[in-house]
Amino acid sequence: MNALNKEAILIAEFDKNSDEVVRVRVIKAVVGRYCDMRVWAKVRAGDGSPSTPTENGLLLDVDRLPELRRALDQVILAPPPPPTKLTIKVIHTGGKGTDPEDRRN
Repeated sequence: MNALNKEAILIAEFDKNSDEVVRVRVIKAVVGRYCDMRVWAKVRAGDGSPSTPTENGLLLDVDRLPELRRALDQVILAPPPPPTKLTIKVIHTGGKGTDPEDRRN
């Protein structure tokens, strides 16, 4: 156990998708307290292996959490972006069978 991971307390866990969960933990360390928000790979049924943390996540000093909260509040309250116009471009290759007229014969 390294100096940072003295004690980890699980605060919340929710599914990200069918293979991963997001865990929010408080890590009490010699040098302070941190909030660890990380993606963990789920245990596979019958595999016997424990869930494993991935590199995808964020570790912040708890003193920085009010800033993160303000940013997340802005994301939640932000209006959705306008819909984008989807343009489909059909390219005719000119080969046999690509022209709808060829299919009628």
